[in-house]
Amino acid sequence: MKAAAIILGSLMGHALAAPAGAESTTVAGAQSTAPAPGSPKDICLQASAKVYDQCLQTPQGGEPLEKLRQRCKTELDAAKKGCLDVEVQDGAVIDGDAAREKRKKEAECAVTGNRAFALCMKDKFVDKSGETREDCEQNRKNASEACMKGDKVDPEPEGRTINQYCQRAAATSNNLFDEKFCLDAFKGCGNPTSLNDAKAKDCANQKMKDKYLGKEPSLEQGEAPPNDSSKPESLTIDEYCNRAAASANYKFDKQFCLDAFKSCGNPTSLGDEKAKACAGQIMADKYLDRKPSPDQGEAPPNDSSEPESTSVTIDEYCEGTAAAIKKIDKQFCLDAFKSCGNPTSLDDTKAKACALQKMKDKSDGKEPSPDPTVPDSKEEEQSSEAATETSGQKETIGQKPKKIQELEQMPGSLPAHTSVPTQRPNGSTKEGYNTLQRGIAI
Repeated sequence: MKAAAIILGSLMGHALAAPAGAESTTVAGAQSTAPAPGSPKDICLQASAKVYDQCLQTPQGGEPLEKLRQRCKTELDAAKKGCLDVEVQDGAVIDGDAAREKRKKEAECAVTGNRAFALCMKDKFVDKSGETREDCEQNRKNASEACMKGDKVDPEPEGRTINQYCQRAAATSNNLFDEKFCLDAFKGCGNPTSLNDAKAKDCANQKMKDKYLGKEPSLEQGEAPPNDSSKPESLTIDEYCNRAAASANYKFDKQFCLDAFKSCGNPTSLGDEKAKACAGQIMADKYLDRKPSPDQGEAPPNDSSEPESTSVTIDEYCEGTAAAIKKIDKQFCLDAFKSCGNPTSLDDTKAKACALQKMKDKSDGKEPSPDPTVPDSKEEEQSSEAATETSGQKETIGQKPKKIQELEQMPGSLPAHTSVPTQRPNGSTKEGYNTLQRGIAI
């Protein structure tokens, strides 16, 4: 058995005949750099090598050498992994999921410590705080240890203002946002006067985190644009549109936002929730590249969902429609109303629906069809000509069956001057017509 182990070891490039713990360490894994003596990796390599040796010395039945080697290699890898997946916490040995969670926590807390170090170094060089690099390293260690203990780590000292907080946040953002973005985030979270407002601070931190991770909040249906104040009444419509355009990724500008509010009843403040939701929908459609076309009987895009009041004239209605739909100008809209009974106001819903249908056809690239109640003169001529041709055709076709019946009743053959009709009567079947021709030819 020992000879077989030596042969197998020589095939693997190892001397297994040597005492366990010396050569066995190299069996566990052929590495160019040996681990530090006494380190967890060194201990695990020696332990797994002993498992490998023991496996080689206990073959199962008449197990071939190659199969034995493969089985022992599998046991070696499992032993090594099981050994390395062990941690020591508070003097106790933990393994499995607990060990993995500990390593994950250490990685997270290392980030916290690095942030504390970066803030300290920023104060050292920018604010001339007088702190040394050793002080900053100690800050890193303290922050990491506090994080591992589960304590809330806030590297901001007591009495720091929001401006100072934003200066530090911008300095550690890798230029992904500036100090103004941080200040706007606080303004959009209730505009607190100090960092003692934990709710506002968490809200602002979430905005900066989203910006740092590249997550731009999108405009959803009816929602306010990103970075908007939680109290819309504190903003004017002009300020609201400034923020909306700034966060629209160049999908629309401030003027588009103002026009959206004008087309939604032209409110004087953001307190009109219905008008604000209407304008938000228009901006959301623009942001998402949705271009709804007006349906029959419905208002065109960017129009209020409520029917126009009598204070809105047809001229103003057409001006707003032309601004909202590029394919339709104001004159086309006015002509559409004129051709639909020329109403004097928008209260004539039938005329309005007719005009909207014409604008829809124009928007869809279809030529608007004339009103069926008022036909064109050309259509009248064409219809009269078609009626004349149809009646003439009926007379001609009606004479042939009668003549053919008379010819069928005559004995003998047809006269020489009588020709067989080449056009079969309208409505007759092919078989019936062929039979009729054969009867005439007899």
